[in-house]
Amino acid sequence: MFIVMIISLMINCILITAFFLTKKEEKRITQELKMRKFQESNIGIHQETSSRTMNELLLEINDLLKRINQQKIEVERQNKALKKMIVNISHDLRTPLTTSLGYLDILTSNDIDEKTKIEYLKIITERLTKLNTLLNSFFELAKVITEENHIDYEKINIISILENSIATFYEDFHQRKRKIDFQAKENIIYLNANKMMLTRVFDNLIINSLQHSKDTLEIEVKQEKEKIIITFTNPLLEVIDIDSIFDEFYTSDISRTKENTGLGLYIVKEYIEQLKGTVNAKKVKKEKNDYLVIQITLSTNSK
Repeated sequence: MFIVMIISLMINCILITAFFLTKKEEKRITQELKMRKFQESNIGIHQETSSRTMNELLLEINDLLKRINQQKIEVERQNKALKKMIVNISHDLRTPLTTSLGYLDILTSNDIDEKTKIEYLKIITERLTKLNTLLNSFFELAKVITEENHIDYEKINIISILENSIATFYEDFHQRKRKIDFQAKENIIYLNANKMMLTRVFDNLIINSLQHSKDTLEIEVKQEKEKIIITFTNPLLEVIDIDSIFDEFYTSDISRTKENTGLGLYIVKEYIEQLKGTVNAKKVKKEKNDYLVIQITLSTNSK
């Protein structure tokens, strides 16, 4: 009987000790959580007991804290991007609008000869055309941002769409004494996709080459099992940040004086991802020249 009492006493002591240790650990965790509300920290809450239950609880708490911190970082990034977007849109719209108003003021306030008037009207037309292009780009950006993920798919021949885009810009390349070298082993490659989105993607990539590269633009289409790989390769005309070219409003023209919103490749990326594909870019060295290689991968089993 005495031995039973001793064992019972020891068990009670262990349970009481464990209880107070648990309460102490709970108090410490509570204090650390309160501190997290006022401190910036990526360090999780550490464990000071060997309790399995407490360990599982801390793992869940730390995972939640990590997710909250990642969401906070993403919100801050989006806020910065939004502020930058507003500044860039304001700058891009103001420039052609201000110059157009300036020339209109001259036309209405001064006696000028007919030749000068025609010249000024031509400049105003060019500026307003650029303004219209910018507004269309921003409208498309708004559509991309607010897209509800509803895409109308249809069976399309990707070779035909590419050939149409190439034909659209053939004269522009020809005037600059440049070529587009299109290579595809098949004349017909079908996949389920959205014709408008792919046309916009290919147009943007060709326009990007027209504006920012030199010599021949190489376009290659390959089909590998259930994947279609489209590669755009061209020599670079200027220095670019390869890690930023798909960012909204990225442009190598820091002063933003060229007719370039920096939205073309951003829209390419957004549309391809909405079509469940991938797009990536890399810079390669060939024959002492830097080449930009943009590769799109689409699945023939989309949707």
